[in-house]
Amino acid sequence: MATGTARVGKAQALVEAAREHARALRQQPGCLGTFVLLEKGSRVQVSVFETETQLERALEATRAVIAGHHIENYLEGEPHFQLFDVLSG
Repeated sequence: MATGTARVGKAQALVEAAREHARALRQQPGCLGTFVLLEKGSRVQVSVFETETQLERALEATRAVIAGHHIENYLEGEPHFQLFDVLSG
């Protein structure tokens, strides 16, 4: 999961970058789903992959997509990333 708060006036640009990145991630092996959630200028992107290794490979493969947007110009502070291990029962 990645979260970030948009700078004033940059929320739409951040959303567009996140959506493009989500589309690229969905094309990667092992991707079960990627969702971009918005709340009052903040963005949360949740990506679900079969394995952590597949997630790492997908992030590397799509790095150019997100880098092309220069999202550091859209964010207030640094983005936050957190990994969760979902166990199936």
